[in-house]
Amino acid sequence: RSLNLPFGKSAVVDLPADVRDVLVTNPAVADAVLRSRRRISVLGVAPGDTDAVFFDDAGKRMLTLDIHVAKDASGLADAIARLLPGSKVRVESVNDTLVLAGEVPSSMDADKARRLAERFVAKPEQVVSLLTVTGKEQVMLRVRVVEMQRTIIKQLGFNLGAVFGQMGGN
Repeated sequence: RSLNLPFGKSAVVDLPADVRDVLVTNPAVADAVLRSRRRISVLGVAPGDTDAVFFDDAGKRMLTLDIHVAKDASGLADAIARLLPGSKVRVESVNDTLVLAGEVPSSMDADKARRLAERFVAKPEQVVSLLTVTGKEQVMLRVRVVEMQRTIIKQLGFNLGAVFGQMGGN
């Protein structure tokens, strides 16, 4: 049996029989506390993987619980849904990395989602964006037209015939 748990959150697990003892392999990742003979609380202490083994009165193993603790990405997912309407973004936590997947209407929205996710991690490299832009992209060009006298161009040493010839113009 497995348990996915957000970092800093807890879960209650009801057991099928009476338990006498519990052993957590890596207590730095998760902590398990016996609340009663058939109920335990599991707390996600830090991101990572561990397991908890439960023993009955005879000392036999009755259950092994694989525990995966990850960053709680639900707050980020809610914020993206609120701040970027029209986006369909899923947020998943993989170890110390947040993965953004889904669709956004524009590349600006993809950038906003990525920048928002970077606030939830220690380093910007811990955000992986797999977002797909569904809208049409537009490119804005800024063009400056300059008029010069031919004599000044010759004095500066430019050969306009060569420049226009390489560009395909006359």
